Amino acid sequence: MRELVSNQRALIIEYNDGLKGAILMLDEYVNNGWAYAAKADGETVAAEFVLSSGPIFAHFSYLTLNIQKFIVSGGKPPVPIERNFLTSAVIDIGIRSIVDGEKVKKTPFLNVTYTAEEGYAILPPNPRPTGASIGAWPPAGYEEEYDFIIQDRFRQ
Repeated sequence: MRELVSNQRALIIEYNDGLKGAILMLDEYVNNGWAYAAKADGETVAAEFVLSSGPIFAHFSYLTLNIQKFIVSGGKPPVPIERNFLTSAVIDIGIRSIVDGEKVKKTPFLNVTYTAEEGYAILPPNPRPTGASIGAWPPAGYEEEYDFIIQDRFRQ
């Protein structure tokens, strides 16, 4: 990876409970998703999130389905909003520390706890999003109207 990535960066995160984590920014090596690995009960566990490419962007279909579920449920979020706040804030603070060239020492506003609810969010049934998850794209009868957004490399 060192030969492929010209500007390697890492954010080291130290959690209140003693857990340490890292976010690696390897732009030329990984630019279409993220991966996670950790030790849990003595075993390595891992997950990967891949953004689909091409004109469809299937991962947004699930975002839309979860927004619909949120509205229909009367405003019950599909995942605890605290999780979104914490992940977004950690990434934001980390990037700011890289830009400023300084370690961020204290973040008392991140002393947030939550309990994850299982099985509420609508997730893809496959390991990777493929094709149009909700419907054909472009919609039938509208192919010419959306023609301008389809890059040449995706045309058949």
